[in-house]
Amino acid sequence: MRIGLTGGASDTDKLVEQAKLAEAQGFTSLWYASAVLGDPLVAMAVAAQATERIELGTAVLQTYPCHPILQANRAAAAAAAIGRSRFTLGIGPSHASLVRDIYGLSYDHPGRNTEEYVRILSLLLKGEAVEFEGDDWTAHAPAGTVVVSEPVPVLLAALGPRLLRVAGEWTDGVISWTAPIAAIERHISPRVRAAAAEAGRPAPRIVAGLPVVVHDDRHEAREAVARTAAFYGSHPNYVRIMELGGAESPADVAIVGDEESVRRQLQDVLDAGATELWLNVIGAGEDRQKSRQRCIDLLRDLVDKSVSLESTNERDAIQSQMLHVRGRDIPVPTSVSTEAQSILANGSTEPAVYPAPDDLEAWRSLIATADDQIAEGFKLMLPMMADVDVVDRTINGTQVYVVTPPGLDPDDRRVYLEIHGGSLIFCGGEICRGLGMMNATRHSIRMWAVDYRMPPDHPFPAGLDDCVQTYEAMLDEYRAEQIVVGGLSAGANLAASLVLRVRDERLPMPAGVVLLSPELDLTESGDSFRTLLGVDTTLTSGLLPINELYGGDHQLADPYLSPLFADFTTGFPMTFLSTGTRDLFLSNAVRMHRALRSAGVQAELHVIEAAPHGGFMGMAPEDRDIDIELAGFLQRCFA
Repeated sequence: MRIGLTGGASDTDKLVEQAKLAEAQGFTSLWYASAVLGDPLVAMAVAAQATERIELGTAVLQTYPCHPILQANRAAAAAAAIGRSRFTLGIGPSHASLVRDIYGLSYDHPGRNTEEYVRILSLLLKGEAVEFEGDDWTAHAPAGTVVVSEPVPVLLAALGPRLLRVAGEWTDGVISWTAPIAAIERHISPRVRAAAAEAGRPAPRIVAGLPVVVHDDRHEAREAVARTAAFYGSHPNYVRIMELGGAESPADVAIVGDEESVRRQLQDVLDAGATELWLNVIGAGEDRQKSRQRCIDLLRDLVDKSVSLESTNERDAIQSQMLHVRGRDIPVPTSVSTEAQSILANGSTEPAVYPAPDDLEAWRSLIATADDQIAEGFKLMLPMMADVDVVDRTINGTQVYVVTPPGLDPDDRRVYLEIHGGSLIFCGGEICRGLGMMNATRHSIRMWAVDYRMPPDHPFPAGLDDCVQTYEAMLDEYRAEQIVVGGLSAGANLAASLVLRVRDERLPMPAGVVLLSPELDLTESGDSFRTLLGVDTTLTSGLLPINELYGGDHQLADPYLSPLFADFTTGFPMTFLSTGTRDLFLSNAVRMHRALRSAGVQAELHVIEAAPHGGFMGMAPEDRDIDIELAGFLQRCFA
């Protein structure tokens, strides 16, 4: 699904953060009302400087108070600032209560007025000359009055038959608000599509704007919509379109229910003829933030991040090629060991609910609770590692555990820099120490386990700095060819980023890199983030809220944050990657392997049948097979 959200905030900084987060979460568009920060075009230009891909559109600019020549020039200037492939101009005649009662203008013929306006505007945005004398608007403008290198997409807020015809004949489509599904199917879609076809224009965009609430109590959900959207139930234009669809109020039109119900209703909107969704997320119940987060998580699952916004034709072609998979039950496979089957049969962990980005105390509480649970599990394993030698060191203020497994030859100079996983926020302190002990024993190699700083108090690049400084300290005691750097999941992210920093700072690179179930793309753009969501029993949701917390003010596509997007042609050590066919991060490993091989880097990829994120917790023969492969890789690194 192509899903956009309502844009806008109380100040510029919040607006920029909103746009960055929406893009990172994969939403295809943000739509700004006419009063956002006084002028939505200014707000959109500001948001554009902090984003790269997300479409920014007006929903909508009022036609009456701004002459079409001035409007066209404003739009062209905004398009140049935003990037034309990301800017869409939504316009509409607004309402009598504003145009007549506040502006003091006549609202006697809104259909005629808007048709004249659209005809003038559309020609100007193509750079053409306009000679027009109408009942409501006059324009005399030579070609080039509005400087555009290509047409600016225009959507019309069209509800009645006349304006739906105008939208099909003159614009790129329609944008509606609170239009019921029945009205889209029986009124909006057939009329605008027929007008576009008769005019020889491409199939129109139909952007359906609706309130949406994910909440188990539908009555409470509709009450929340009624409180928020009462304004729209008092305007004749909205009332008419709601009546056409059999609804009496915005609360009747809203998409409400639990996740599965909302999913079905959104699909119904698209099946009715809408090409995309513009949604205003509303929270309901006692915990409105939790309700909003449930909704955002669902929409992120549904949104299609791969859609290009270069042209209407391309959008329509991609939409028509979407693969719709019916609900299905996925059995435990018989193609894996009985141990692996038993682990998969335990089912999925509950998806996490993350705090608001600025609620640092809630993040601290979440992290402390999770770490306490993980630490309890480690207590059972510590007696089995009593013979492991651990030396605590402090390197530039960072705690590092130097772990030597039992029976290791004192003259063995091989060393492994272990960077722990934990979604970039979990598993510090004693858990880091325990992981170092466990992995040193498992792989029979001395390890330096670095307890790097993490959010919410220490966002990027603090943790990466700690890892780089630890590596520099290792170079004081070991030759680079004696060192391998590695990690699982988030640890793999930092391991790869560390090597990029080492390379770019012209330090000696390690002998090898180990990336296990690697989190290499914090933008979560890969295919498996969609196809394996809900299939991975360990990582049951994406991590974008955490990634944003970790990234802070930095773009998530920065190669030091998302190593997948780095240039590997300037050098990278031999690399070992592993993943599973049910690992949500499968695409990360596959794409990284291909990127390395394309750059001529020696890299090997091992994929475990049916393994979720992190494999089978070291408890299945499949995990031991990977250990054997890794042992061979380490031997080649140190040869």
